[in-house]
Amino acid sequence: MLDASAVLALVYDEPGADRVAACVDGAVLSVANLAEVLAKHVDRGVDPEGVAWDLGALGMRLEPVTSTDAQLQARVRSADLAAHDGRPKLSLGDRLCLATAWRLGLSTLTADDAWTDLDLPLEVTHIR
Repeated sequence: MLDASAVLALVYDEPGADRVAACVDGAVLSVANLAEVLAKHVDRGVDPEGVAWDLGALGMRLEPVTSTDAQLQARVRSADLAAHDGRPKLSLGDRLCLATAWRLGLSTLTADDAWTDLDLPLEVTHIR
């Protein structure tokens, strides 16, 4: 499962892009994280049209957000609060990515340091 930060590292050839490229074919991306990727394109002045198709061409599979993911993201929120002294560091997109990975039994790739502090039943790999 790829976090938006991992996809953006790949797309913009940032540090860690090589680690993402090595596993992109067959990787899963939550539609919540697709929304984040598209928003970051807009922030950079890049037309987001066609981005979803481009990611699919790289071999990524889009995964919808489910009601189970909504429930699991609340548990991720609890882990975030516990790991960071009551000051949450994860966005809703982050939590939904982790929740979806949890539901699917997948490991995750991220560039976000705050993910590595969480006590969750899934593997988190930092790409940098």
